[in-house]
Amino acid sequence: MDLSSGVRHETHILKKEPLKKLPPRIYVDLKGARLSSRATRQILVQDRLLRRVRIGQFSSNVVRVVLEMESFTDHKTFLLPDPHRLVVDVYGRR
Repeated sequence: MDLSSGVRHETHILKKEPLKKLPPRIYVDLKGARLSSRATRQILVQDRLLRRVRIGQFSSNVVRVVLEMESFTDHKTFLLPDPHRLVVDVYGRR
């Protein structure tokens, strides 16, 4: 994700909920962030790893990015400077 400056972030995992027909999800809260009015709110991927990405202004200073997974075993996140970016590496089952 491209960022205009460095941010603090928290990552959380939500397990698959078959009764609600919800896939496993990873969500990242970007603290002290505002979503650009030009930002894409949803990206359909639909491959064997990722269904879609949803992005929204969760609260006045938190942007939430939700990754809806097809297959999920692990993940890691890290920030890169110059230009500022947040990278989310996701690992799934073969």
